[in-house]
Amino acid sequence: MGPPELSRSGTALSSGTCWARRATTPGGRTSGSRSRGHAVEETEDARDLYAAAAEHWVEQERTRHYVLVPADEALVDAWFRVGFGGQHAHGIREVPAHTKIAVPDRFEIRQPQESEIDALIEVGLALPRHQQMAPVFSERPPPSEEEERQEWLAILAGDEEEQVLIGYLGGRPVACWSVTSVERSGMHTGLARPGRAAFLGFAATLPESRGSGIGVALTDACFAWAAEHGYPAMITDWRETNLLASRYWPARGFRRTFLRLYRSIL
Repeated sequence: MGPPELSRSGTALSSGTCWARRATTPGGRTSGSRSRGHAVEETEDARDLYAAAAEHWVEQERTRHYVLVPADEALVDAWFRVGFGGQHAHGIREVPAHTKIAVPDRFEIRQPQESEIDALIEVGLALPRHQQMAPVFSERPPPSEEEERQEWLAILAGDEEEQVLIGYLGGRPVACWSVTSVERSGMHTGLARPGRAAFLGFAATLPESRGSGIGVALTDACFAWAAEHGYPAMITDWRETNLLASRYWPARGFRRTFLRLYRSIL
């Protein structure tokens, strides 16, 4: 069976992962792991399987339920009809053989330097801060500035397997894009991992520079990097409740492959 973006038959459409956690522990222990899953021939069977599993989960006070499923309309509809809604999406697209990078006026793109770390911290925190706002309402608090500083120090001391590109306006960092190999992603595993692909793992722009075109230029720079390193495809993921991201990535040609659905039982 081919990778998810090429094959739309058999288990690739009818399998997924389901897990639950306690409502009182936002980051707490789950009742399963992402390597476990479900496989059905008829999409309605997923609803029956969930009903059986959910009964035990709720008895154990695990009332927050997640499922990761291929983006097949009938299968997703089955899960919607037991109370789930869309939360997160995985996307894939082909890497163009040649990409023209059009950097907006007064902007530049280059790799970061350690002397810029104070300004880089603000860029790194832009995404988790945005995720706390409506309509995402993420429960995960943003890292502290010191935690973000240590993250940047690790990035700057890292190897060449990850390409980190910064968008600058007047010499000031205002955007950050990161691309690497999918093998370095802990989220895109199993059926959700194509055989060979680049992984666009981070993208953030300061609010005042959104809509300027620097994000498009950075995305194109990542396509160029992926083509140079021989990757035929690129994957990324986004919160469906992040209005900016859920519109931006499909507009850049990414097609949804897997969806993380969520249900909370009060």
